[in-house]
Amino acid sequence: MLYKLTDRLPPLSLPHALPTPFLRPHLPYITGEPVISSHVLSPSLDLFLVLASDGLWERLSNEGAVNTVQKWSHRQALQAPPPSLRPSSPSSQDPSSLPPSTPAAALVEELMVRVAQAQHMGIRTLKHLPKGVQRRQIHDDVCVTVVQFDWGGREGGREG
Repeated sequence: MLYKLTDRLPPLSLPHALPTPFLRPHLPYITGEPVISSHVLSPSLDLFLVLASDGLWERLSNEGAVNTVQKWSHRQALQAPPPSLRPSSPSSQDPSSLPPSTPAAALVEELMVRVAQAQHMGIRTLKHLPKGVQRRQIHDDVCVTVVQFDWGGREGGREG
């Protein structure tokens, strides 16, 4: 069964996410049946996979996500010391002032920048909003995982 994603429906808990009499008039837009597709990976083209909740995709296009991960990867290659030279003790700096340490964190940071700009507020103000209704009215929750493919020493799809 399908339900339209843009319809304003009351919040649904997971047990109630399946069709109910209330939702039946909104058919056919959301389905409980999976859409299955496949893609043959190419070492020269496929460097990573971004898995994220709609909180990210509401503000970032596919191209925006790819660009953000590629910028993070490039910055890491230029700036990061080899793992053996990285400090083992935690930094005394405020973690929110440090550059993102993972590509997923870079995507969340880009999302936060875009949300802050759209709301005409500073990023620090946005990050310090208390959890709850006020924050939820400004942006959706987000969950991001980036799977980076290691193609046997090939860096960025080129011989390394």
